[in-house]
Amino acid sequence: MSDFNIATFLIPRDEYICAIRRHYRIRLKLAYNTIGALIAIAFGVYLLAFSNPALGSNFILLGATILGLVVYVLHFLPSKHYRRQSILQREYRTVFNDNGRASDTTEIGPQLKWPICHSWLSDEEYYILFHGAGDLFLIPKGSMSEDDRERFELLLGQHIASHATK
Repeated sequence: MSDFNIATFLIPRDEYICAIRRHYRIRLKLAYNTIGALIAIAFGVYLLAFSNPALGSNFILLGATILGLVVYVLHFLPSKHYRRQSILQREYRTVFNDNGRASDTTEIGPQLKWPICHSWLSDEEYYILFHGAGDLFLIPKGSMSEDDRERFELLLGQHIASHATK
């Protein structure tokens, strides 16, 4: 398979944060965590008021901690990730082929091999490629033609085993 270009693109800060929040909501099941935290708090309040204040306090603390983590993941982590990744703050062009991803940006380097990516997701607007512990590469689907999207998904299927569609 030959090289093909993905159009030069810039992901605006608000759009990036929105995409990452959507990803976190689904991948980390934040709705379930929020419901569980609220149930723990309600149960803790009940125990505090009617039976076992010490156990009730622990349930309230547990629920508040989980809610705090949900707030951090949804409201602070995406902005922190965007600020930390200077490459996200300017336009760049990437070329994909059987060997990996080549980029004209100095932050990524001349070539990123496929084995560095361990999984990928796609939704109606983006491809999300995961590499490293918490790093990801976001590619707007609108930056590619329909033919390039099909070729790109074939490459992803050949080189990155884990995949999910949201």
